Amino acid sequence: MKTINKFLFGVVALVALTGCKDKMVELNTNPAIVSGTSPEYLFYYATNAIDAPGRGSDADRMGGLMRTTGYWSAGYVGAAYGNTPNNWVDPDATSAGNPTTDMRWYEYTQRAGKRLQSMMTFIDQKTGDDAERYAEQRSIANLFQVYLAWRLFDTYGALPYTEGLKASTTGLLTPQYDLIQDIYSQLDQTVKDEVAFLKTTPSSNNTSLGQYDPVYGWKFTINEAGGSAAAALGDGALQRKLWAKFGNALRIKMAMRLQKRDPAHFAAVIADATSDAAYLMSNVNEGAELKYGVVPGNGTSGKGNDTDDANQLSMFWASSASFVNSLQLLDDPRLPLVTRANEFDPAFNYAYKVLSEDFPDSIRKYNGMLDNTKKSRFIGITTNPNLWYNTGNAPGTVPIDPTIVFTLYNPSTSGAVFNGPITGNPLYNFSMNKADNTSFDKTGKAPTTVTAANVAYRLSIVSGTQCRYWVKIGWGSASWRGQDYWPTETSRDNIRLTRKFISYADQCLMLAHAANELGAAVGGKTAQQWLNEGVTASMVETHNDAKRCYVIIATNNTMPPVPGYTTAQNPLYGITPAMITTYLAQPWLQLTGTKEQNKEKIAVQAWIAMYQNVEEAWGWQKVTGYPQVIDWASKNTTVSPGNPTINVQVITGGRPTGATVPTVYPDDGRNVYPTFPCIEQPYGATTGAKLIPQRRLNLPADGSQINKANRDAAVNKMMQDPAYKEENNSTGRIWWDMP
Repeated sequence: MKTINKFLFGVVALVALTGCKDKMVELNTNPAIVSGTSPEYLFYYATNAIDAPGRGSDADRMGGLMRTTGYWSAGYVGAAYGNTPNNWVDPDATSAGNPTTDMRWYEYTQRAGKRLQSMMTFIDQKTGDDAERYAEQRSIANLFQVYLAWRLFDTYGALPYTEGLKASTTGLLTPQYDLIQDIYSQLDQTVKDEVAFLKTTPSSNNTSLGQYDPVYGWKFTINEAGGSAAAALGDGALQRKLWAKFGNALRIKMAMRLQKRDPAHFAAVIADATSDAAYLMSNVNEGAELKYGVVPGNGTSGKGNDTDDANQLSMFWASSASFVNSLQLLDDPRLPLVTRANEFDPAFNYAYKVLSEDFPDSIRKYNGMLDNTKKSRFIGITTNPNLWYNTGNAPGTVPIDPTIVFTLYNPSTSGAVFNGPITGNPLYNFSMNKADNTSFDKTGKAPTTVTAANVAYRLSIVSGTQCRYWVKIGWGSASWRGQDYWPTETSRDNIRLTRKFISYADQCLMLAHAANELGAAVGGKTAQQWLNEGVTASMVETHNDAKRCYVIIATNNTMPPVPGYTTAQNPLYGITPAMITTYLAQPWLQLTGTKEQNKEKIAVQAWIAMYQNVEEAWGWQKVTGYPQVIDWASKNTTVSPGNPTINVQVITGGRPTGATVPTVYPDDGRNVYPTFPCIEQPYGATTGAKLIPQRRLNLPADGSQINKANRDAAVNKMMQDPAYKEENNSTGRIWWDMP
């Protein structure tokens, strides 16, 4: 990785649009100067790069939260690079840092929120026809600014909102902080009012945001062979309606967070926001997501061509056992699109080719765990590498290390000839080194000879993170942690990235949750109907996103088949309607149990569906308490749980002296895994204590000290609730987050 400042907040020219380039350059130089331009340019200036202030922003934002929510674990044993398998906290701790380097506070107070405020101030100065002309644009700007502010109330509990962002117009540099318990009704009313306005007939001289709206002003057409085409929506009336639908989805989301704290408000908002079905999202194309780099003159693909720093998502993390096992239990078709296949393929990994063809006992020893099968090609890594029930990368345990070290023992000191020769060259060769650091012969033209007494090499066992939704071409070169890169890759310029806000699947699953909690249909549909629609939407959206981002298994027909997913005859994976029908018919998708049982089923589906929007997965888990966090260690009864530490080791395989076949492990590699979707309970590596997750973000300090008094007053008020805990203890709860 290149060493540069990851947060280059310097001013740059954001667009080069005919007729507005000079205006945008002027705005970039001095954002306070807005006279003489058109508001739609200001909207694009405010929103075109939300949550992406630097190339490493996604890595900083997600590295912690993806572990907090159970999707990922550390990809290195020994906390390499400062990473730990989980980032949960000892319950006795009196301080805990944030689980994410959150960009959203900066986004609201310094970038998007501030710029939207300038846009609205500019429009407010208009009169007569001009005021009517830009009323729709102002309404959308206000609606979206509320969303950006709510994201902070949701996780910090407080924000200078009412008096904030007014320094340029009022000179106020010390705004008071609002607390969510004092402002939530106002936020809902503001969104409700804007939705009502957007539902009215616009004035005859109304000017739409048009193509300067990177959320709803553009549409993608997905190419099944990979990639997408972007085109302007070109329908101002539809664009206006889509923003109204977003507003209703936002009201539902805000109300869902308050379900326990204010159940009457929750019920009333759900009823009101769903009263007009024509203004609810109705398909995956109506979900709200920022489409980076779609406006002409700003490049064809926008964010993500420079993968340095962002590549940490692929390098440092691996898919967790919790996530992979849960998807496997459900036989979920999304699995190969949200994780990556490991290296158990002789056509992909030369080391595996040598093992499987020349040292087959090394593979047989693991009794199926290392076979090239549907089950074994996707394996997650534990969050607890130091626990007694993980005695190494052996069947019956959860992998503690992303790789297995195999030792090939020679039957004599004179060297041993493989069973070879190795025939054919794999398409992609990983290095396989001798003890003296020289490479084995990979030509396949002659038998390969082992000359060292003990030759060892590693083979990746776990599934890597599927990070192509944020990092183009994985990380720009070959990743040792699974199939993330392949020869004949497409150009980065063909890949279009997005930032999800509220998806159609999210809306459907929220309404399934609401219908289940209220015990009645909402928006004209039952909880079961909304669940089915939400899961279907998630499947379709995941399929489309995989094609758009060139996920290898879905778009590259030169990649070797992955058993159970692709074949030589059908090399590209996709989710078909038949797969969705089969999936929806299984017991874990039937809401026939108690309200609590049904809540768990809905929440598990939300967890899977929110893979690309981790902040919302975090919110769902705090609202519902699901997926369950389960003590996987209790499933092993051979060792007392009172002894929570082990000597971390790796299992050596291969053929011992005398060529005797090693003992085969007696199980299928899954006996410690739970039989239902859940998250593995993290433990302290040294204390053995059951850890607890972070539930909020610590309120940022006022770096300038100008507004320190108001900031501290907000913290002190929140600390009056014992559940908030200490000032800098992110395991505490903010007001809405009730047990």
